[in-house]
Amino acid sequence: MDREQQRKYWREYAEKRRKSSTYREEQRLIYRKWYKKHGRKRKKDYILCISEWQKSNPEAVKASYLLRESIRKGQISRSKKCSKCREVNRIVAHHPNYKEPLNIIWLCTSCHKLIHNVLTKNRKNATM
Repeated sequence: MDREQQRKYWREYAEKRRKSSTYREEQRLIYRKWYKKHGRKRKKDYILCISEWQKSNPEAVKASYLLRESIRKGQISRSKKCSKCREVNRIVAHHPNYKEPLNIIWLCTSCHKLIHNVLTKNRKNATM
């Protein structure tokens, strides 16, 4: 079995497991035990951070919502490849301008993170 066949096999196996009700129940039990031992602080903090971000970035929230609805209605289709590096895994939408919510670039998460790091550095340099 070559590498591609192995990847395909394990991808299909993982997909079947995720759909299985016993797998979901096993995962629930694992997480319950973990939360019982470590607490649920992270989740609450995470929800609070997301809520604060949404309040301070209403244009981004609106753009994301409009994009999701356009995809759901079939007006826009998700790209299968990153427009920068041509990677096929974990493709996300990047809004260069939130005022144009349907003008997007499809990027893999790595390229998306790089673009945001560059934008953040540019903003910091502009304020200095």
